Amino acid sequence: MMRQKVGIHVLKPVLFFVFFLCICVGLTLSILYGFKIQNIYIEGEYVTFDIDQSKITRNLLFFPSEKVRQMLLKESPLVKNIQIQKIYPSTLKFIVTKRSPRARLVTRDQIFIVDDEGYVIGVPDKFSKTLVPLYFDVPMQQIGENVKSEGVLRALQILNFFPTEYTIVKVEESEMQSIRVVIQQSDIFFPQEGDIVEHIRTLQTLFMGFRIKGVLPAHIDLRFGKPIVR
Repeated sequence: MMRQKVGIHVLKPVLFFVFFLCICVGLTLSILYGFKIQNIYIEGEYVTFDIDQSKITRNLLFFPSEKVRQMLLKESPLVKNIQIQKIYPSTLKFIVTKRSPRARLVTRDQIFIVDDEGYVIGVPDKFSKTLVPLYFDVPMQQIGENVKSEGVLRALQILNFFPTEYTIVKVEESEMQSIRVVIQQSDIFFPQEGDIVEHIRTLQTLFMGFRIKGVLPAHIDLRFGKPIVR
């Protein structure tokens, strides 16, 4: 009788250990093989990626989404953003946003198409004729490069915030380190420094007054503390 009780007391921990071991092995196998990446989808127009799979895990649970995202953005300058979605148990989905044309950058030697962040994304074609031309003297650029010009980047900011009811004919460098924006009725001068949003707000206030009068002035200068209109 004593031997049976001792045997039962010894058997319970052994059974518990075997049961626990089976659970651990099952979980390990599920993690290692149950979440293996089998499908990869890319959502985006005319976009392909080369990923060195030997450098990253093939397990969906441990896939380093942010690390891969940053790597792909660095290697693909024509891509503006990438979202990586994990769809369990075995699918990766890449949602890719390409850079969109914003303006034509006209230099002494070349004409480029740039996006709103100043990345060169192409050369002119029949579809780019409607883009606003930016006339700036900058060095030659390659596709995928970011234009290293404060004037160009500021001009793009002006395009992004400018009132949409007014059509910009062109933007160009001007004297005194300023930017000249030409619309159909007026020349508008912006400084190279300062808060561009605040300058646009001032301009919008002026436009409201001009609309009441029914005519725009030929010259609006925002380079000084007080706007000059004539």
